[in-house]
Amino acid sequence: MKKIISSLFFLSFAFLVTLSFSSNANAEELEKVKLKNVFVEIPYDQSEFEFLKTESQNSVKVDVVDKETGKVLETYGEIVEPTVKAFKENATMAATSSYSVSTVYRQRTDGPAVSRLSTQLNIYSSGSFRQIQGILNTWWSEATGGSWYLTREVASAVSMTGSFPTTKVQVSGSATIEVKTSHSISGEFSISALQSAGYSYGYTSGSEVFYRKPISLGFQYSLY
Repeated sequence: MKKIISSLFFLSFAFLVTLSFSSNANAEELEKVKLKNVFVEIPYDQSEFEFLKTESQNSVKVDVVDKETGKVLETYGEIVEPTVKAFKENATMAATSSYSVSTVYRQRTDGPAVSRLSTQLNIYSSGSFRQIQGILNTWWSEATGGSWYLTREVASAVSMTGSFPTTKVQVSGSATIEVKTSHSISGEFSISALQSAGYSYGYTSGSEVFYRKPISLGFQYSLY
């Protein structure tokens, strides 16, 4: 019975996050940007924000920068693992078929904390034909160090066509950032800086003060 209730709660959360993401995407202009193996839809207008792309042999990242302040608001990226040749009885097909694993992520900056939502997918390729075989993992992580951490993480990835294999996937998740500070700390971990970045008071333990901020992220990626 507990498993059934837990599953229903998770499905309800994924549905609500999907609705939230769809609503935000409709309200903003989506820019479709090519990474390595996939395209990602970025909900920022390039007339107001700059997309800075950094690329290496097996990875790429796109920083979304506010043109007025010069601050990096979010980052989208992809890391590609070495390909594995697919086994085929037909030698010609085997020569052009392979599997690769791509980790696609979106990360956001909240004061001193940079949180990353990632998903890892298995991609099959044969000539010009490609498809996503399935999702290997979806998770949150801390992209920077310091006196903060993520709690209450929930993350999911679903096929936009309803099943796998597919060519388009939506990822969504929520978490809470918890930052440790004190009344004597200055800079980006100071109480005033955290409040300006949208954090609210959580609790006090001795001389340490903890501030929290709930966050959510969602993104869509496709092969074409």
